Amino acid sequence: MPANEVSWYSPDFWWRKLWQAAILGDPETNGELAGELLCRKHAALHPTTVTLVTVEQKDFSPRDWLNGKRPFDPEFLAAEMVTRVECLPQQP
Repeated sequence: MPANEVSWYSPDFWWRKLWQAAILGDPETNGELAGELLCRKHAALHPTTVTLVTVEQKDFSPRDWLNGKRPFDPEFLAAEMVTRVECLPQQP
C-alpha cells in the first residue's frame, strides 16, 4: 500500500492517504491514474495489468490467536476489486 511506504510523520504520508481516499471515492476516474502510475513505477516487472483492491479485516479475537490463527489468514479478510487498469507497453 503506497501510504505504508513512508513514515506517518511525513507530509507525503498524508498526501498518499488522501490519494487513496480519492481513488476509492471515484475509482472510474482516479483509479485509472493510479493504475498508470503503478504501471510506470513497476515497469521493470513488465506488468500487463494492475488491479486495485480494498481489503477489510473481519473480527479477530484473542481466542482465534490461541487457536493458531493469524489476523491476515484468508478467513479474516474480505477483498473486493476496485478497478483493473491495462498497462501500456513501455518505450525503450
